Formats: sequence, structure tokens, C-alpha cells
Amino acid sequence: CFFNGVLSDQDVFDLYNTTGLDTIAPTGFLAINGGVLYTSTTAVSLALSATDNGGVTGYYLSTNPTTPSATAAGWVAVASTTNYSASVSYTLSSVDGSKTVYVWYKDVAGNISSTASDTITLDTTDPLISITSPTSSATYTTTSGTINLGGSASDGTSGVKSVSWSNSTGGSGGASGTTSWTISGISLSNGNNVIT
Repeated sequence: CFFNGVLSDQDVFDLYNTTGLDTIAPTGFLAINGGVLYTSTTAVSLALSATDNGGVTGYYLSTNPTTPSATAAGWVAVASTTNYSASVSYTLSSVDGSKTVYVWYKDVAGNISSTASDTITLDTTDPLISITSPTSSATYTTTSGTINLGGSASDGTSGVKSVSWSNSTGGSGGASGTTSWTISGISLSNGNNVIT
């Protein structure tokens, strides 16, 4: 048998199919909830995908970045396929903050892929908001047909995206600003108006 030291793609294919030798690990991917930055619930969806010429046969999920052995407990077996993809449910730990999930894939020969991972921030805590103008009291009396409001809002994990308001007697809208916000010209009806 003559070997010139260079293997073509066909040579590699023939070598694998005649000897069963497979030293190439799968390549894989992971996305949490489609790659968004934040989630308000611990229940998320993981998009998994991997490719391998010999066939992907399993995946391993963890919050620990240490690569598992091919025989470690925790591998999820899948039907051998050269192109694997699935959406699986996953539950994050319940403490608010950044969460990273790691995945590895293995093939029929026991080769383990490099680590694929994604990070998402869990934020289950509602923002805080306060009205400070024209008063911080729960009630206010005016003879005007309109009122201007102002205040502040905060959120320690994901930040404040927007501030909106509604009046029990009708009307709603958005405020200008977020952590410091104002609302101008809210129409009032005679009697009690509960502005939220």
C-alpha cells in the first residue's frame, strides 16, 4: 500500500468507512430562549444542534463548565444522526442573576465536542416605581382639569424599559423617561381619579 502522507477528503471518508476509525468530535451549538438577554421565568427552552460525520449520539447539559467523560452519568441519548437538532425544556436555578448553560455532544465513537454555551439573565423581581410630583402622598386634590406627574423607577437586574400610566376614569399612555419620568396633561374627570 502506497501512502504519500497527504489524505484527501475521499481518503478520510474511505478510511473511516473501512476501519471505523473516528477521531473527529462533533461540533455543537446552544441558544437559550432563542438568544435573548433576559427571562422572567426559570422555565426556558434550549435550542440544541450538532453535526458529526460519524453520527451524534448524545448530549450533556450542565451549569458547570467542566467537560464530562463519555461515560459520565447525565448524558442524554439520541438516535444517531449526522445533523442533530432539538428544542428541550430546561429549568434555571431560582436566584435572580446571570445564568450560563453548557452543552457537550458525543458521537458513536465516544468523541466529545468542545463546549457550547449561552448566558441569560434571570429577573423575577418587579421594578420599583414612585410618584414624587405633585406629591408623594397617596391622595391629591386639584381644581384643574389636568394633572402632570413625575417620579422615579428602578430595577436592579435588567433595568427599566418603559413607564406607562392609566386613569380609572379613562385614558392611558406612556411617560417620558424611565428611571426619572414625567407625564404631562393627564385629563381628569370630576370626582375620584385613580391614576396607576
